[in-house]
Amino acid sequence: MWSPITPVRLGIVLSLAVAVGYAWYVSHGRWRTVLSERFLYGVPWGTLVTVAGVVSFYLFAQSGFQHWNEPVVIAFRSWSYFYPVGILTAGFAHGGPSHLIGNMAGTLVLGPIAEYFWGHYPPARLADNRTRDLTRFTAGRGRLGTALTRPWVRALVVFPLVIAVVSLVTSAFAFGWSLGFSGTVFAIGGFALVRYPLTTIVSMLAITGVNVLISSLLEPVLRATSQQGPPGPPSWAVVNVQAHMLGFLVGVLVGVALLGKRQTRPAAGRIFVGVLLFVLARQLWAFAYPAGDDVFFQFRGVGLIFVFLLTVLVTAAVTARDRPVPRSLSVLPVAPSRRHVGAGWLVVVVSGAAALGVATAISDESVTSILGPLVTATIVLALPAIVVLLPGTMRPDPLTRRHVAIIALATLTIVVALPSVVSNVPVVDDTEALGEKGVTVDDYHITYADNVTDGRISGVRALPLDNWGTSSGVVVVSEQRHIWSTAVPNNVLSHERNSSVVVGGLGWRESVDAERTGWKTVGGETAYVVDLTVGNDTTRSFVSEAASAEALVDGHTVSVVPTDGSFRVNVTREGQQVGSDKLPATNESTTVGALRLVTESDDRLFAESGETRVLIAEKEG
Repeated sequence: MWSPITPVRLGIVLSLAVAVGYAWYVSHGRWRTVLSERFLYGVPWGTLVTVAGVVSFYLFAQSGFQHWNEPVVIAFRSWSYFYPVGILTAGFAHGGPSHLIGNMAGTLVLGPIAEYFWGHYPPARLADNRTRDLTRFTAGRGRLGTALTRPWVRALVVFPLVIAVVSLVTSAFAFGWSLGFSGTVFAIGGFALVRYPLTTIVSMLAITGVNVLISSLLEPVLRATSQQGPPGPPSWAVVNVQAHMLGFLVGVLVGVALLGKRQTRPAAGRIFVGVLLFVLARQLWAFAYPAGDDVFFQFRGVGLIFVFLLTVLVTAAVTARDRPVPRSLSVLPVAPSRRHVGAGWLVVVVSGAAALGVATAISDESVTSILGPLVTATIVLALPAIVVLLPGTMRPDPLTRRHVAIIALATLTIVVALPSVVSNVPVVDDTEALGEKGVTVDDYHITYADNVTDGRISGVRALPLDNWGTSSGVVVVSEQRHIWSTAVPNNVLSHERNSSVVVGGLGWRESVDAERTGWKTVGGETAYVVDLTVGNDTTRSFVSEAASAEALVDGHTVSVVPTDGSFRVNVTREGQQVGSDKLPATNESTTVGALRLVTESDDRLFAESGETRVLIAEKEG
């Protein structure tokens, strides 16, 4: 990964130092004064600790230090609630260098703004900060309340710890076996936005700059070729907007709570403009849906309607006045209070869980596969209401308009998070459909599958869903880890011919090489085989059906037949077998019945009969 210091890299660092030094000089020290008011020694230590932690996970846990471009990924996705390692690590792991750099650039830009909002010094002691009397903050050892007022604890422990907790939340409630720190980056952005909206918007321009800086240091000269890539979905179709939206909402809610505690209320106009520009620029409106058959929909119109309403809701939650909700707007004989809301929410949660359980039972399917997650989700969702309803936990204050906006925002957050419960319930099932032709590495089984039901979702067929996916390509299965992943789709392998699948875990990795060899018949299908190699051992994992050329040669049909050993050619006439032989190697020929079969130097197979010469098949690649 790491190459030595080069003149270009050294020049980047020195020119950056000169530029920053010049900006610091012309500011006459104002930056240092502003930063020191909220940061210990003017440095955003919490952001730096967070970035160091995520990068270290990539380098060492994912083996990125030795294999910068091919880290271990599969083991660290949030495959199932029954695989806690994935749930705990998915929010910190990344799929590759560009994924890591993009998220760290966002963290380095947005993190200091959020950390400045939090502050290393408690708000009540900012005056002491200006005198640099740090001894005031180190007194009272052994008491948690006093410890949380110490600048070093707030900077190096509390802020990174909250970021880690948010990352765990976005990992556990992100839809679709998530991976990456991006949900947390959106949470950091949402948190910073409610206090410094315009600063956050302006600073987003710096994300691209930081991304370019990091990428240029790692790779000063980028080499690329003008080759066409494998078929795949559009870039927007693979972005997990649900995880980004969830992170953003969580960050906004945490920021609103801190604003309420500090009794701070930013200007409504700035919040509205900041939130609207943020959600538009970060594409939280890009709702995508795969319709199958390589067709993808992006519901831009619905997405824009949603973000406009979201902007209004966030603005109200941050800036609405604390006026009680009029009794005339309540269905209760008294003015609504927070306890009324808690009781109503508890009824909704319990009723929804009961309805789902009854629907599952009526479907004549076993409920055991969803019982655990259903009970867990019910407890988690009901916990806030239970806390509110406990005696002495909260005064029966009337419900204000700001409370209504915050409750609506919290409800929206829960609605966004709930679909992940369905995706994280599945367990691996129906592995028999994969057959035994594959390779085993520790608890992983790697094989090639052709149009088999995705075993990752077959474990939740009790749920009332109509469509279930199928898999074609190199499939990685681990029942122990509840993993079923199409690591290399069939269309990618057919284009690339060779690909590698990296499996492993904490502290270990193994690479499995997949190679597809095939012959495309003229006017017909492709006959192909897939070999998997681990170390020096190669296993033929898949053999397709025979493929016949459309053209007849002197009344004969020529077919290419893949086998466990090698490719063969079959010749038939009017449905009757004429003969069969091994497919000739390059620049060689063979005779089957009345036909002479020859493979040219460009790996094209021809059939000859007298003066007739017909192209039969071409080798892939």
